[in-house]
Amino acid sequence: MNIHLKGLEGAPHIVQVLPTNTVGELRGLAQRQLAPLQPLSCVRLIWKSKPLENDAQTLQEAGFTENIVVHVVVGYAGFAYRNTVPPPPPPLFSTSAAPAAAPASSFAPATQAFTFTIGPPVYPGA
Repeated sequence: MNIHLKGLEGAPHIVQVLPTNTVGELRGLAQRQLAPLQPLSCVRLIWKSKPLENDAQTLQEAGFTENIVVHVVVGYAGFAYRNTVPPPPPPLFSTSAAPAAAPASSFAPATQAFTFTIGPPVYPGA
């Protein structure tokens, strides 16, 4: 059966697959067609507004039919789509009763004293 792989550039690429092929094999085809320089972990397939995450599932089990359109989203190297949840941000305020210790300062106190004299202004040449 023919499947249309559509990337961000808009032009669909038609690939011929069997109903017994897996989602993982289709993802490999999509990577070779649309993103040959990116690793396979950066390629994501979306069908019916849902990501196809089970690589072991056959296309027939997923409900694929002839001439469907599968959208291909390619991330950047080093970014994994699967099972990634960003870590929570650090708390803005401490909830403990004890105050946090002040950070050690790298500022050294001055060793010379400066003296300023306040008086009438002195104009040069006066």
